[in-house]
Amino acid sequence: MNSDDSGNNRASKRGREDKLAVDDSEPPVKKTASTKATETTRIEHVETSDSYLSNTRFDQFPLSPLSLKALEDAGFKTMTVVQEATLPIILKGKDVLAKAKTGTGKTVAYLILVATPGRLIDHIDNTPGFARRLRGVKVLVLDEADHLLDMGFRRDVERIISAVPKKRQTFLFSATVPEEVRQICHVALKQDHEFVNCVQEGSDETHLKVIIFCTTVMVTRMVADLLGQLSLNVREIHSRKPQGYRTRVFDEFRKSKSIILVTSDVSARGLDYPDVSLVVQMGLPLDRKQYIHRLGRTGREDKEGEGVLLLAPWEEYFLSSVKDLPITKASLPQTDPEAVKKVKKALRQVDMKNKEAAYQAWLGYYTSQKKIARDTTRLVELANEFSRSMGLSIPPAIPVNVLDKMGLKNVPGVRVAPGS
Repeated sequence: MNSDDSGNNRASKRGREDKLAVDDSEPPVKKTASTKATETTRIEHVETSDSYLSNTRFDQFPLSPLSLKALEDAGFKTMTVVQEATLPIILKGKDVLAKAKTGTGKTVAYLILVATPGRLIDHIDNTPGFARRLRGVKVLVLDEADHLLDMGFRRDVERIISAVPKKRQTFLFSATVPEEVRQICHVALKQDHEFVNCVQEGSDETHLKVIIFCTTVMVTRMVADLLGQLSLNVREIHSRKPQGYRTRVFDEFRKSKSIILVTSDVSARGLDYPDVSLVVQMGLPLDRKQYIHRLGRTGREDKEGEGVLLLAPWEEYFLSSVKDLPITKASLPQTDPEAVKKVKKALRQVDMKNKEAAYQAWLGYYTSQKKIARDTTRLVELANEFSRSMGLSIPPAIPVNVLDKMGLKNVPGVRVAPGS
């Protein structure tokens, strides 16, 4: 949340788009009588279909004219299922814990001022008068609560809760309700809050737990940097990380339902990650055995999982070594121009040292692949294509002694580092 001299505030994002929203103005609803504080918590399961939209219109509820006009101007006519389920309770003045799958309209279940936890804490600490203004907040929303906690924002969230008045209305929206979210409920919500469940019985909870295997440590580091620049909830793990760090990340990933783990083969064997929904292998595996071990991180304990192997056309010879496995060749998906722009922008923000190290490591790895390394000129051409894919117009220079060890000294297309 940003604050300017005129007192207006606008949204600011850092990291994932997991947000806290606060409202220090009158709520955008007509006032209704509150329920008694002695009312017990009610669990409401909402029958849902494949569509997350309902047939209920916003003007069927006692919203203020200004809110209705803003919704109309924004093109919203009918409610999402989670809006339809939560708004009647919100209008009663009750606190709400709402569970709904990712992408079903939880975020637009409220209107108010938005901030990431870190940005809000920054204003509390450094913007004169901001902490005092927070004492006038009437509504607090914790959006994507499970992701907020996955990303380590628990202390920030608890501090923000303590900075706003106890006499307020609080809404908590989450795709899942693990133990950590329930603990925050005890701190943030009134005892008589209501739980609205928009996930059908028997439906799997949202799992976005992904492992991405890369060919080398340095490529792992570069890919993790890129995904981080794209504001994804990512962790990086490889043999260059100290054991204490690796242990913490292993534990965090096991407990989380939404972390993307980018890793080298340090995670391929001997470690049990529950509920991994997707394993992605970027580039050529060393051999069939490595491919199978990596794939074995998903679909464990009779649960469903998916594996994706990303190969360039000149790497497809590997498929002959796994032709007895149930692998289906997929066509390239259509690319969204806006997504391409975002990726290119994120690549420009990736640390140049990570790009340079990834290029050198890429060359070193594929030099060990006999079928590719036989033609060193072609190998360097492919490496320079990889360099351009990272947004580099000129391939990084490599020390001459390293090129000598790779057998690439004097090969056209390589750049020798000055003074080496």
